[in-house]
Amino acid sequence: MQTSPTTPQPTTHRWFALAAIALGVALVIMDATIANVALPIVIRDLHLSASHAQWMNAIYSLVFAAFIITAGRGGDVFGRRTLGAMGLTVFLLASLGAGAAIGPKTLITARFIQGLGAACVLPAALSTINAMFRGRDRSIAFAVYGSMIGGMAAVGPLVGGFLAQTFSWRWAFWLNIPFGLIALIGLLRYTPNTRDPNASRTLANFDIPGIALISIALASMVFALIESSTFGWFHTPDGTLSPISFMLVISLALLAAFIALERRRSHTNRSVLV
Repeated sequence: MQTSPTTPQPTTHRWFALAAIALGVALVIMDATIANVALPIVIRDLHLSASHAQWMNAIYSLVFAAFIITAGRGGDVFGRRTLGAMGLTVFLLASLGAGAAIGPKTLITARFIQGLGAACVLPAALSTINAMFRGRDRSIAFAVYGSMIGGMAAVGPLVGGFLAQTFSWRWAFWLNIPFGLIALIGLLRYTPNTRDPNASRTLANFDIPGIALISIALASMVFALIESSTFGWFHTPDGTLSPISFMLVISLALLAAFIALERRRSHTNRSVLV
């Protein structure tokens, strides 16, 4: 994601904007962990297989990691508020679908779409805070941002367990909707739509080869980390070569190719992702 100096947007509502941004970030971070504790109840209600149960959680993190840099570039080009609001809307609709899931396929599909929405929210939030605040206020804003990420990652399992035991596991997803709507309204009302002034809205400006390389590289790396406990890092339980080692080699090779591509594009004054 390319960065450039951005003139801070004057607004008397920037702290309200920060509250909306922090709430949106809290939801997407919490959703990475909220379903963990509720998983046994989900398995029983939807008759999930072991593979389904694993991918219900894994697909969210996989998609989130694979598209976060691409989404950040999209915010630079089209506006961070635009992309953040779009991502939060997609995230809320997918949360509604996840809570209403009637089988493993619909649940995993909804989690996949949730990951896409979350990938748009996080980089838009970070870039917007960077553009809105300066000096001491920026330090405070980033402290709020960081504490929301750390705090909600810890709170997620507690909330998920409480909702699953007291009401239904479906509320672990539906809880996003009222709070997400508050965040979305605050985002649209109080947040300036900052963007990279040097980023033109052309296909060439998106660095399609770079997007492909970094997305596949990050997806391969996260997949390897997720599945390493099942297949082993180098050898499977039956002694054969583990596919995880192959995935890691592919990931590292693609990352090296991505770095080489970005350096070459930068030297020829073309747009770059990083």
